[in-house]
Amino acid sequence: MATSRWMVRGKGALVREGAQLTTPEVSDLPPGTTCESDDGRETLPNGKERIRLVKPCKGWCSAISLRPLPAAEPEPEPEPEPEPAPPPAAAPGVMEREKQQGNEAFKRGAVDEAIGHWTAAIEAGQGHPELYKLLSNRAAALLRRKKFAAAARDGERCVELQRDFARGHARHGEALLGLRRFDEAGAALRRAAALDAADGVAKLLLKQLDESPSSGLIVRQLLPGRDIAVRPQGGVEGQIFQSAQQMCNFIYVVGDVGSRDCLTIDAAWDIRGVRRVIESNRLHWIGNVVTHYHFDHIGGRPPPPFDAMGIDVPGVKSLVAEDPAMKIWVNPGDADAVARESAQVAAAVERTADGHVLRLGGAIEVRFIATPGHTPGSQCICVDDTHLFSGDTLFIGSCGRIDLPDSSPKDMFRSFGKLRCCNPSCLVLPGHNYGGPKSTIAQETRNGCLGMSASDWSRMHG
Repeated sequence: MATSRWMVRGKGALVREGAQLTTPEVSDLPPGTTCESDDGRETLPNGKERIRLVKPCKGWCSAISLRPLPAAEPEPEPEPEPEPAPPPAAAPGVMEREKQQGNEAFKRGAVDEAIGHWTAAIEAGQGHPELYKLLSNRAAALLRRKKFAAAARDGERCVELQRDFARGHARHGEALLGLRRFDEAGAALRRAAALDAADGVAKLLLKQLDESPSSGLIVRQLLPGRDIAVRPQGGVEGQIFQSAQQMCNFIYVVGDVGSRDCLTIDAAWDIRGVRRVIESNRLHWIGNVVTHYHFDHIGGRPPPPFDAMGIDVPGVKSLVAEDPAMKIWVNPGDADAVARESAQVAAAVERTADGHVLRLGGAIEVRFIATPGHTPGSQCICVDDTHLFSGDTLFIGSCGRIDLPDSSPKDMFRSFGKLRCCNPSCLVLPGHNYGGPKSTIAQETRNGCLGMSASDWSRMHG
């Protein structure tokens, strides 16, 4: 309801902005009294107007002016407090374009290009509700480049934006593995597995971490007919796989859970199958160690009479043909024989002298021990003083052949002396499944060749 204010100016007179009214009802009000009307108006027969007063008295007063009276100006209302500025609006067009280009680059293996596009998408998408997915994508690419600190930051920010995003926790955990913060990594991976029971990556990484929680060492022992050389593609490969199963060679994958780098030991017979195992473990294959030059350990043409069919066993030759950056570590005594496989193999060979140490992933110690006897350049590989990969130097309860043209019983016995110096609890992982898949230095000293005396050895081998 609109109101107007009126002021008593004298006996029976009300004024407001020059309008004068007379009324007996207000004659007793002292001058200066303020009255209000509800602006109700009535025109009288004599043409005058009456206005209804509502405060401080009720009733009608007679107006002598018909001029409309303007309403009092309202008191100004206080200005509201300014609201905080919203976050910068996302640029969805730019973000979506850069995101798609990043996805396409990553699929074709252009990792650095993908990082660039996803970085542009993240900058354009600040405040976007799906920013966390872009951070997860970039973290995956950074992991490929082993930029673990940057990947960890992206993973951490990703899960801050979306706490229930399992993949974000998995990315964060994998980056923490690379930083060798194993306890924190385990916690992040467990959160990922709890959020998504079908997340195979988180489960795989947790399994690998649980196998060696302090060192991060991954070891896979592969046996033809069980783990590889199972489903041949064609008749020739079928014959190769059948021979592999008869030879009972062990092939090993040795990896680092943090860097995801791995090497193989004596990769042969089924290179495609070995690669499949490595990829299923989310590892990056950097090279192959040769324990000695025989064809069942490096591939190539078998010796007579097994070469009659003219079939080459897959091994180092096919390995470096597929990946010229692959390294082949060989003891100098067998290096020339291995290098004869091909010019590419010769270029890939790195000679490993007795006591040479390789740091896998910058953390895991791989020590080469020259153990001539089975061949002049046979070698064993001791990893972190916990695993001895003994090739054909030492089997479970026996040793490799020493009746071959370039074998030496005397050298073999001296090599046993070197192996006895290893940690007694060190696992022995042989090159063939002739007496079993594993033992320890202590067991082989009690029951095997490592415990033989010089006289007993000489009596047996002349």
